Amino acid sequence: MKKSNKIILIVIIAVLALALLGFVMLFLSGNQITIARCIVTENGSLYMVYDERPVHISAGDEKDYQTGDKLLIIHASAFAESYPEQARTIFVMKIGSGTKDDIPQKALDVLTETGNSVSGEMPKNTSLEFWITEDVKDYNWTGHDEIYGWMGAREFLGSGYKKTQDEDGSDQHPEHYVSYVITAWPDYADDGQFVTDITVTDPAVKVHGLTITSTFEEFDSVFESLGYELSWAEGAIKTRVATKDGITFRLTRAVEDNPDIVPQIRISAEVTNREGIIF
Repeated sequence: MKKSNKIILIVIIAVLALALLGFVMLFLSGNQITIARCIVTENGSLYMVYDERPVHISAGDEKDYQTGDKLLIIHASAFAESYPEQARTIFVMKIGSGTKDDIPQKALDVLTETGNSVSGEMPKNTSLEFWITEDVKDYNWTGHDEIYGWMGAREFLGSGYKKTQDEDGSDQHPEHYVSYVITAWPDYADDGQFVTDITVTDPAVKVHGLTITSTFEEFDSVFESLGYELSWAEGAIKTRVATKDGITFRLTRAVEDNPDIVPQIRISAEVTNREGIIF
């Protein structure tokens, strides 16, 4: 064997030995490999399903995963004693696709119990067609009136609601309606079409059991139980606000000192703009 070939062989063996040593040290340090299905919540958090329970992990690019995907995860064997549990994550790789149907109901129940709704999953006592952060890239919007005039977004009315036009021909919402604003998410520079804003002025529509006629006290009761931070919106319009992990609910009611205000429930998801896109 030529000297140059011997050197190459020695280098390859050394690299493999170092890789093997690193691999062994990784697991001697209290880490392990797990192949598991994942859950993505409406705020973009990622969980692996470990023994039918959700364990929070961090992949750094959670937007690349969907609930039900099969992942290979290298993580710390010991979990943080929180509820749900958390695992220090070293490496995550998607090795298969799936759907919510692949997730044990027990794991979903734990997340629901702690106020962590699965991304795009409709909560109980809600009569909307789509939910906040729901992926609608494959949905055919035929039959839904579109409200034109947006830049970097599209707005559609729910089924059965018809838009009107003013004297200038500009699109207007009807008195009672539900509308869905579609954008990229979680950042405007990302691909995809997600529901990132929902407005409800129809008193027959429920959101978490609430309607536009619900009181602020009822609003507080629902969202306090789900772990949301409550506040009042600034400005002349009296609006109660509930915020948690980038998702915000607002209830605006007509009040005695401003009876012309249109009551509404609005739901919005935070969308970042890392590239400073100007619309």
